[in-house]
Amino acid sequence: MLRSMFKIGSFMLAVCLAGPAVAQAKGYAGVLVGMSVPDYDDTSARPIFGFLGGARLDGEFGVGGFYLTSSKDETINSVETKFNYDLYGLEGSLHFEGVADGAYIAARVGLAKVSTSAKNFSPMVWGIHFGYDYFIKESFSIGAEGGFMSIASEKKGAFELEKFTILNFLAAAKFWF
Repeated sequence: MLRSMFKIGSFMLAVCLAGPAVAQAKGYAGVLVGMSVPDYDDTSARPIFGFLGGARLDGEFGVGGFYLTSSKDETINSVETKFNYDLYGLEGSLHFEGVADGAYIAARVGLAKVSTSAKNFSPMVWGIHFGYDYFIKESFSIGAEGGFMSIASEKKGAFELEKFTILNFLAAAKFWF
């Protein structure tokens, strides 16, 4: 319930702050696939994929949402265990124009669902991503994205998820409308 209220409230705030720029928005929806490298003890690089959508408002600024998921069994402290995470939330972006047309920087904030063999956790996640969209057609682009995400620590009873970070290296395909 709290997560749903967070998502709806954040979306409404973003739309209200955008004001008249919403009328000039150029929307996009796409898929992301690549590698994720968590720095949690005894973990290794793993595949990650997800979806994103949003709109460029009034040229340079944009708002949107993202969902990324990664699943892989790991050997942590000599014990085989699951260590899976889903990342979802909102992003604000700045799209460069002119010589750097297609390049962007995005700040992301949201929630993570981290599942281990012992417990499930739902800490806050935030990060920054850099990317480039190469337009094959006016309505379709392919690109690359690299980013840093920080997952907050969380304690549930006797179990604790330590704070960790993730580096993501992603390929993107987006449809623009």
